[in-house]
Amino acid sequence: MKLSPEEQTVFNLLGDGKLVHEIVKEMNSSRMVVDIHIESLKKKHGFETLGELAKYASYPEVTVIPETDVVDPVAETVDYFELDDEEDDEDNVG
Repeated sequence: MKLSPEEQTVFNLLGDGKLVHEIVKEMNSSRMVVDIHIESLKKKHGFETLGELAKYASYPEVTVIPETDVVDPVAETVDYFELDDEEDDEDNVG
């Protein structure tokens, strides 16, 4: 999922705990423009509320760089039981 540079900025500022009116000031933008970016971010990340988006943006595992994909911390987890099964399969070979 690609984010525009403005969406990236809003996402990062939300993750830093900034309130919407603080983001408006920091970006030297209008409330309406920031709200549009927030709605776009909520849609792209599948959240219904600003609180959900802000909580997700605050996770240290979530890194977003302009023009790259969002790293989902849940998708990046390793299933250790699968690793154990693979090691067992290798022991039974040959």
